[in-house]
Amino acid sequence: MTADASLPAAVGIGFLLGLRHGTDADHIAAVSTFISWDRSLVRSCLVGISWGAGHTAALLTAGVASIIFKMTISPALEKTLEIVVALVCPESH
Repeated sequence: MTADASLPAAVGIGFLLGLRHGTDADHIAAVSTFISWDRSLVRSCLVGISWGAGHTAALLTAGVASIIFKMTISPALEKTLEIVVALVCPESH
């Protein structure tokens, strides 16, 4: 019996792409701003972890919904969502 490697491969590629995305300049600037609000290392780490967990939850929800409902994201919707993010988080873009 052979194991299907497509799921672990997809998760691995998704993880690597997430790391790449998370190290983009806008994300580094946003996290740097958030963690500079407090001088406590522990609180700064908690803020960073919370920010990352929020990103993960949002992406996971959108990904699962798109798979379950067999949705695709059109370029127009993608642009609209990017504008909404820019409006919600102006200091990070």
